[in-house]
Amino acid sequence: MNDIQNKVVVITGASSGIGKETATLLAAKGAKLVLAARRTSALAALATALTAQYDTEVIYQQTDVTQLADMQALIELTIAKFGRIDVLFNNAGLMPVSMLRDGKVDEWEAMIDINIKGALYGIKYTMRAVMEGLRVEEVGMGIKSTLISPGHAQTELASRISDPQLRAAVLKSETETGLTATDVANAVMYAIDTPDNVGINEVILRSIDQRDY
Repeated sequence: MNDIQNKVVVITGASSGIGKETATLLAAKGAKLVLAARRTSALAALATALTAQYDTEVIYQQTDVTQLADMQALIELTIAKFGRIDVLFNNAGLMPVSMLRDGKVDEWEAMIDINIKGALYGIKYTMRAVMEGLRVEEVGMGIKSTLISPGHAQTELASRISDPQLRAAVLKSETETGLTATDVANAVMYAIDTPDNVGINEVILRSIDQRDY
C-alpha cells in the first residue's frame, strides 16, 4: 500500500537539508511536490533533477516564509496547479544558537519570524484551502497534524551560528553523532504514509549517541 502516491505536498525550506531529502523520498513514492525556499536556483535544480528521475510533477516558487504575501502566493499557486493541498511540511527554519547573556536580539527576532511566524502563515492559508474542501463536512474532520522534533541533525543550520566557538561545537556534535537528513525525512514519510484514519501526533527522534539533551 502506498498512501503517498499522488498526494500534493508543499515543502518550505526545500532547497537543502531535510526539506530537499524529504522531497526526494516523496518524489520516489509518486507525490506531487510544490517546493518553496528563498534560493530559486537551488529549487530549480532540485525540481529538474526530480522530474528527470521520477514519474511525478514538481513545481517550485521562491518563497520567504516571513512574508505573509509570499505564503499566500505559494498556496494559491498550489491550488491553481493541483486543485488541493494534502500535506504542508512547514520545514523552513534556522538555528541561531547563542548564549542568552550575549543578547543577540536580531537573531532571536529572525528565529521567531522564520520558525514561528513562518509556520503560522503557512497554516493560515493552507487551513483556508482545506476548510473550503471540507465545508460540507464537520469542521476539522480529516485533518492531520504532526509535530516532528529531531535532535542534532546534519543540516546547514549550524553553519549559520554566529558565535564561532558554539558553531564549532555544534557542528562537531552533528557531524560525529547527529542524525542524517534522510533519518528525519524518513520520519516525515512515516507520518504521511498512513491510512486516512490514522494520525501520527508527534515524533521525537534522536541519535542514540547524542548525549546533550
